[in-house]
Formats: sequence, C-alpha cells, structure tokens
Amino acid sequence: MAIASPSLPSRVDVVLMLSAVADHAWTRTGIASVRTWLSHAVPRPDRRVQALLALLAASVLWGTSPGATRLVLDNIPPLTLGVARLAVAWIVLRLLLHRSGTYPARGLAPALLGLTGMAAFVLCRNVGLHFAPAANASLFEAATPIFVLLLAATALHERPSGRRVLGVFASVAGVGLAVLPDASSLGSSLVGNGLFLVGTACFAAYNVIGRKIAVDGHPLALVTGGVGYGLLFLCLPAGLELLAGASLAPDPGDVLLVVYLGAGCSGLAYALSVFGLSRLEAGQVAVFGNVETLVGIGVAVAVLGEAISLGQVIGGALILAGVWL
Repeated sequence: MAIASPSLPSRVDVVLMLSAVADHAWTRTGIASVRTWLSHAVPRPDRRVQALLALLAASVLWGTSPGATRLVLDNIPPLTLGVARLAVAWIVLRLLLHRSGTYPARGLAPALLGLTGMAAFVLCRNVGLHFAPAANASLFEAATPIFVLLLAATALHERPSGRRVLGVFASVAGVGLAVLPDASSLGSSLVGNGLFLVGTACFAAYNVIGRKIAVDGHPLALVTGGVGYGLLFLCLPAGLELLAGASLAPDPGDVLLVVYLGAGCSGLAYALSVFGLSRLEAGQVAVFGNVETLVGIGVAVAVLGEAISLGQVIGGALILAGVWL
C-alpha cells in the first residue's frame, strides 16, 4: 500500500501563516522591545546637533556648486542655467513635500525667500562668473556672516556673543587665507565683483528672512514655495537672454550636471539649510557658508589636480574653528 507524500503548502498558505505570526501579540511586543532597545542603544542626536549636521551637508553641496556651474556655463547661458537648476530643484522639493501631504507655501514670505536666496543670488553668481574668476566670488562670500550679523541684529534683535563674533572673524580670515593665493585678479572686473557683492548681500537677507519665518512655519513648504517664486522671477530674464541670441548647446554631460545642481546643490541643500534655520540663530547659520570655500578647495585638489598652499591649509583650519565657536 503506497503512502501518500505530504503536500507542500501553497504560496497563499505561506503568506497567511506569516501574516498570522506577524499579527500575534508576542510578535508585536518583541518588535516594540527591539525598537525601544535601539532607541536607547543608539540615541538620536538632539535638535541642535541635527541642525548643525544639516547645515554642514548643505554647505558641502553648495561648495561643489561653483565648479559644476563653471563647466556648464560653457554651453548653457547663465540665466537659462538658473531657470533649469531651479526647475529641477522645485520638482525634487515638490515630490518630498507631497509625501508629507503639504503644499508649497504662498504669499509674501516665500516670495521674499525666492527673490533673495534663489533668483537674485543665482543671477548675480552665474552672471558674475562670466566677468570675474571664481576666487573673487569666494572672497566676497566671506562677507556673508558680517551682513547676516548686521541684518539679524536689526531685524531679529539677535545679540551675538563675543564668541560668535570671534568665530565669524576667524572664519572670514580663514576664507581670505584660503583664496588669496589665487586672487591676484581681484580688481580685474568691477562688474563681476559688484555682482558677487550684491549676491552675497542677497543671500545674507535670505538667511535672516528664513530664520524669521521658518520658526513658525513649515520649513519644507516655505523653501519649496520660495524656489517656485524664484523660478518665476528668473523666467523673464532667461527668456530675454535667449531672444538676445545667447548660445544654448548642452551635451549629455551638461544635462547631468544641471540635474546635480538642481537636485543636490539647490533642492536638497535648500531643504537642509531651512531646516537648520528653523533651529539655530541666523548668525550661527551664516558661518557655515564659509565651509563652502573649504570644500571648493578640496574639490579642486582632488578632482582638478590643483596644488594646495600652506595658506589654504591654515585658512581651512580657521574656517572649521570659526564654525564651531
């Protein structure tokens, strides 16, 4: 008499059994215990540390931006590049915002963010790079903390401590030492240098406005709305640029760089920066901008093979010291 072999459970039976196990009370209790243990074994950083890490990441992304922009400007005019970059950034931020069930902010506050930190800053930086070298832009960026301290003291009534002021000046001195070896042409272009200075003031205003409104509002909604407004502000100048006969001939490498500039250096970096602005004072946030110069020098050495001087090493150390003061 033949003995029938036991039949194997079907895939449906297996799924039902696994579901029953997963739904069992002791399973849920075990998972909750593991989560509790992990929360104690690997504690989450406090709000200030989270903000500092977010700003550091944003500064690293922004530090890689000038080199990528320089490469793309060979085939894409500056204002058109600004529109493309902000368009990619808006798409990325809108997708992130959709997951939280929130919509981009509208009104005067995000419009001011878009005007100062997106449209005006991108316009001044991209056009200025056509008239003056990138080293000049780095020098003028060092003035950002000074502008922010003045504006924050006036608009936000922030009183910087002596330590904070010392950190700002140490960071500014570090930027000067880091870029002065390549800044022999500082006076070569009054137009380019003027645009860099205006762009620095605009970005300082963005930091102060962002600090003022990000505390009470939804940071991601605010920055997404700001990028949208900035994109609208740049559309008309970019259209006039193309109508004037500006050459537009991007290759696949340029397209990839635009995606990187938009998604990383704009979308993600703006989201990280407004997160930091909602948790730290504007003056402290501004000092992180000088980390961009340090990152830019590192990229130049590692990627472009440029030599690094002793002054740049000392300047980098001063920048980091200024950030943590």
